[in-house]
Amino acid sequence: MHLRTRFALLLAAGAAFPATAGDTLYQLENTTRLPSTDTDWDYIRLEPHGSRLFMARRKDGLTVFDVDTRKVLATVENSAGANGPLLLPQFDRGYVAMTDGSLLSFELKSLKVIDRIRLADDGGLNGVVFD
Repeated sequence: MHLRTRFALLLAAGAAFPATAGDTLYQLENTTRLPSTDTDWDYIRLEPHGSRLFMARRKDGLTVFDVDTRKVLATVENSAGANGPLLLPQFDRGYVAMTDGSLLSFELKSLKVIDRIRLADDGGLNGVVFD
């Protein structure tokens, strides 16, 4: 079968099942407003096998939000400038790349800060990965 014939058949098959304007991929179920001194935010991470959502809200710090109860649980201490969280539940550790070039580490269960280490002098860190 020629490439053009295959392409024409593919187009015809797609035309047989047109999408309607009402088809949606998601549906908004609820909203929660969070108080903020700054509306800018960056990455979010959902704790694996849990209900805690870690939101890097830059000037407002790393906010921990329970998606089941839709309530803020805490803001990690000394986390103003939070840019990109990393969660490692197997080590009970969380890390946050900070806009000032430092890396904040904390206990994942208690949210207690362990350390804040300066890594970059020329600008902020955007994210953290674990390999």
